[in-house]
Amino acid sequence: MNKFGVNVKGLEDVNKMLKVLPKRTQNKIVPKALKRAAKPLIKAAKSKVDTSIVFKFKGGKEVSSKDLKKIVAVVKGKAGNKYVVVGPKVSPSDPFYNLGNWVEYGTLAKRTEPLKKSRSAKGQALADKGWGNSKKPFMRPALMQTKRQVQKIMKVEILNEIPKEVNKILKKGKL
Repeated sequence: MNKFGVNVKGLEDVNKMLKVLPKRTQNKIVPKALKRAAKPLIKAAKSKVDTSIVFKFKGGKEVSSKDLKKIVAVVKGKAGNKYVVVGPKVSPSDPFYNLGNWVEYGTLAKRTEPLKKSRSAKGQALADKGWGNSKKPFMRPALMQTKRQVQKIMKVEILNEIPKEVNKILKKGKL
């Protein structure tokens, strides 16, 4: 899955409120907000996937980039430090686990940036023949397109949920 980070700025007042609340309350509010905020990003990423790409492998196996339209959001992290990972739904045991990376960044044979480690002789021969796939990003452009919307949804969702959680705490009479 693609790995790049985004820090949300402009939510300082929300972060201050969350620090006052118990961590278990944060763990109820933040994951819900993260899932809802990821929806526009998922929708934008699905619309940006180039479905015309087909990877052909030895033995006749073909894999299409249409499989990348199955994009999911998974909330991860420890208590008080939750985050969401958005990307194509694939299993780590799937032999095409890197399909999203191959489309987003291109295959080694078509890399535009210099490699840190030189290619093998076989890999260089394939690159010289022009094999591979040039990059066709879909996640990064979707993130850039929706980041303000995602921030707004996060803020609204968290601010809407805080009073509900505070009322639950007051009803129980304990933190």
